[in-house]
Amino acid sequence: GNQLLTVRSFVQERIEAEQFERFLRYKGREESKACVLSAIAKLAHLLPLCGRLGALLYGSQLVSEGWMTPLQLEEFVTAHDIATADLSSLKTMIPALWAAIEPAARIVEVLNLNSTIERPLTDPIQTPPWRRNNARDLHAPFSIEFKDVWFSYPNRPDVTVLRGVSFMIKAGTK
Repeated sequence: GNQLLTVRSFVQERIEAEQFERFLRYKGREESKACVLSAIAKLAHLLPLCGRLGALLYGSQLVSEGWMTPLQLEEFVTAHDIATADLSSLKTMIPALWAAIEPAARIVEVLNLNSTIERPLTDPIQTPPWRRNNARDLHAPFSIEFKDVWFSYPNRPDVTVLRGVSFMIKAGTK
């Protein structure tokens, strides 16, 4: 009785520790995201102002040296403001792009996992009989049969989701 409770306790402790570790990683990522987004937002507000100040300072120097007229300086600063407005509209997209990074990273992670398929990719795939007999008829009716199918998800191999499932779908049935 007590020994079983102890074993369950250790198993539960491991599960709780794993969940807490995942939670800490999640919180760390969220705090990093918030910090980066805050820095980008501040930078997005500061850069256009610095750019305009630089354009005015440099343009006024060119006007004083006779390389540019005051009207050309005004046109230059206006062009700068238009370009900056277009770029600053991109800052509204940054949170959405940032939110897409994590799912994209997870997709890449899953794609990089080693396959657990038992048949090596180098083994030839058997061609169905209807395909061998008439290579041109790709839509010929065929049956599909599953025999004694067992399945567990890779992240929970101890939990069997399908146990000995067998069925057949005959050609032409829906």
